Amino acid sequence: MTQPTVDLIHPIVKDINADWLCMNDPPRKKAKALNTQVINAGERIAKQHRLNTAEFSCLSTVSQEEQLFLVRVDSCSPSSTIVESTDGKGTKFLLDLSGVESYALYPGKVLVIRGQNTGNKDPPPDLNGIIVALKLYEVTDVPLASNTRPQWQI
Repeated sequence: MTQPTVDLIHPIVKDINADWLCMNDPPRKKAKALNTQVINAGERIAKQHRLNTAEFSCLSTVSQEEQLFLVRVDSCSPSSTIVESTDGKGTKFLLDLSGVESYALYPGKVLVIRGQNTGNKDPPPDLNGIIVALKLYEVTDVPLASNTRPQWQI
């Protein structure tokens, strides 16, 4: 009789060496692994929405023109949403969602934002500025875990 097998590891996670999961690993190693996952998710978002990853801008790039930003949601509440950059520096920005019709956010969610960093000269405390979002892109089809049903023999 064969035992059922279940593969619960997401394809993005399979690419990363699993030894970073140890709680005693140095914080930089954990941050690098997390950043790799965010970049992989960003590439998946770009592929699904036909975006060019070469157009991704650093969050701190100030411009009046629309840009694409790859971010991870750091925290969110009804009054404010804070996103973190993927450049490895951990810079955080307040996200202005007034230009977006509907959205669903949670801490840790990876997004590509079409928007602007208008260079707010007086950012909120502990933040580097404000990003004005015009459109949010996210992964639309997350693959389900695969499983193999047992073949019962009689």
